[in-house]
Amino acid sequence: MAISVESNEDLYHFTGGRWLSRDVEERNARHLRFNLEALCAEVVKACEGATAIAGFEKLDCTSNRALVFQTDNGKKAVAKLPFKLGGPSDLLICSEVATIKYLRTKGFPTPRVLAYSSNTTNPVGTQYIIMEHTSGVQLSQKWETMSIEQKAKCIQSVHEKLKPMVDLEFPAYGRIYETTHAVNTNMQAIPIDQDFCVGQDCSPMYWDGAVGCERFYHQVRPNRGPWVTFEAYVNGGIDASIAGIPSENSPYITMQARPSWHGTPAECMALLEQLRTVVKTIANDSKSQDILDASKPMLMNYLPKRHVFVSEADPTVVTDIIDFQHSRLEAAYAHPAVFIAFLEPGINPTPEDETLTQLWMQTTMQHTRKLMAPMMVSQTLFRPIATCDTTWLEGAPNLRWALQELREAWGTLGFESGCPIPELPEAEAKKLAAEHIKSEAGLMMRMTLSRGLQCRLDGFVPREEWNQTMRVLLHMWAQLKEGLRDMEVQDGVVMAAEDTRMTWPFDIPSQIGEDLVMIAPKYISTAIPGLFAADPEPEPQQTQAKPKVKEAKKEKGESKGGLFKGLKKRFG
Repeated sequence: MAISVESNEDLYHFTGGRWLSRDVEERNARHLRFNLEALCAEVVKACEGATAIAGFEKLDCTSNRALVFQTDNGKKAVAKLPFKLGGPSDLLICSEVATIKYLRTKGFPTPRVLAYSSNTTNPVGTQYIIMEHTSGVQLSQKWETMSIEQKAKCIQSVHEKLKPMVDLEFPAYGRIYETTHAVNTNMQAIPIDQDFCVGQDCSPMYWDGAVGCERFYHQVRPNRGPWVTFEAYVNGGIDASIAGIPSENSPYITMQARPSWHGTPAECMALLEQLRTVVKTIANDSKSQDILDASKPMLMNYLPKRHVFVSEADPTVVTDIIDFQHSRLEAAYAHPAVFIAFLEPGINPTPEDETLTQLWMQTTMQHTRKLMAPMMVSQTLFRPIATCDTTWLEGAPNLRWALQELREAWGTLGFESGCPIPELPEAEAKKLAAEHIKSEAGLMMRMTLSRGLQCRLDGFVPREEWNQTMRVLLHMWAQLKEGLRDMEVQDGVVMAAEDTRMTWPFDIPSQIGEDLVMIAPKYISTAIPGLFAADPEPEPQQTQAKPKVKEAKKEKGESKGGLFKGLKKRFG
């Protein structure tokens, strides 16, 4: 979203939106100071024929600050300044620039890099990339007004553009860099060709972690690649997952309450080590070649509709695909995240959702079949590998359940080796089944809240939607407190009220006078159960505000009958 710059400070603060969790920490992490005059000079130098800047607008994305400049000769350029969000900004810049340059040599439609700097000692004072301004308009601005026929044609066009990228072959997993960068920095690298190579992965999960997802290297050393084999690549992900687990006596354990089924740090680490044994067994099995072929490194990129640009006159024509800051060389089992980011299907899919999902799959099979290879081999096999990075975030039951599913399917996969996953005793298996149902219900609750609020799972809300979202959230919180009770979710499994309240994914919404604010649970002096005490009689202004809450609820599309009724309908 474009932001009018009313003062110099507006340039440096994050003004694109707010978060429903850790809002202050998230926005502080995106506070970025730089020398505007020096940046303008670099843009003028990069734009042929320009002598001055005629104007600019600020675009705040969650990963970087973008400034769209217009020069005195009518040209436009975009300057991207990455935020420092747990990954090394210098490597992120170098990797994104190299990826763009490499893709352009293959004819991929993405804007050209005009200039860049990967260090902070330059006159601008921070890393930056200056790029051509893309042609067309963001698909996200057109999607809601398009007919289903146009959407189907657009999906076809997107896959046709992606095909050259998907068909590329690479010698290792990691990130793309220019060979000169690897030589100059003594980076371990695997050559792609004379000009490009595969180097270490600079994603936050392999370094310091994003806000609220800190890394703790007390159990394992950093493992950032590049990885030549499938086994080494998965071990890198397992090591990163273990690094995300705090120690038993860490203050991070007590700062956030977790539901009863979550599991201890030791349990989560033991499951990840069990997965490591499984991967070693698969990688060394003589009958695993189909699996290894389906897991070869591919260039994957996050692809929401806002990263796809289409013709203003005909939104079925894709003109450019942008933003390769998050692109990685990884196995194709990460593809579902690409499809979900693009289509954003609802929790209860509409007929259109189902139609477009089917079209996406059919078009993938037609143009980018490699993306479907893991699914065609075995979803059960790849599920624990693809989701192991959420082991601590979501809790132990999900990975334990996925491993047990793999154990049951092992005999159908054609391996010569025996299954290294031990069978659970009957009592433990029953306990796991119940914990898995509760964990799935908790995840569905978080997704229902996020979709009802039309925010991302991390709680990000665009600036223009914040006030309305806060009103709806306050209503949802009140509804949760009112309906809190032990609840059967499926097959006689009961979700305790204590567990339900611990799955609330955001900070606590509170009304102070006429202001709506978010309070982190750790800053509330009373015990958590005190948050669910009977509410005091509302002040007059709160009573008057109720119609707005109901109106906002309707606009945000919350399901009729409330949160708990929606959960019971889904799981009951």
